[in-house]
Amino acid sequence: FREALITLKKMNKAGIFLTRFAHKLPDDLPDNILVQDFVPLDLLLDKCSALVHHGGIGTGAQDLRAGIPQVVCPRLAEQAENARIWHNAGVCETIPFNKITGDNLAGVLKTMISTPGSIEKCNSLKNQVLPQNSKENLLKYLGHRIQNTQGYAEES
Repeated sequence: FREALITLKKMNKAGIFLTRFAHKLPDDLPDNILVQDFVPLDLLLDKCSALVHHGGIGTGAQDLRAGIPQVVCPRLAEQAENARIWHNAGVCETIPFNKITGDNLAGVLKTMISTPGSIEKCNSLKNQVLPQNSKENLLKYLGHRIQNTQGYAEES
């Protein structure tokens, strides 16, 4: 969270830190940082300009539903694979967890939230993949993406 805090200061943005480990956060957080142990993402993300997260499928699915850019900082192979699929769809950038700095995270976020093409891809994917916000549509879409990246023919 230290690097995320540096990023938010550099970008002059407010942020929400969702963590069960608030005791590990700096004591002197600015007033524009809200700390919560849980907030339903479906109630939160449509009010956000981007999401930085670990790359879990549930968090990523909520982000896709919201139609906002995401930066994934994976620690596990599964999370990195999810990030690769979302990156190929044009809605995600990845910074490996052990390579995060305030500078590189700020640079990636600034690019993602200010590039019209990035926002358009997020909105397009939101409307294409999740017209009824169904997990089934998301899993079907991701399955097609995985098959296509492995050289399999797309189903008709």
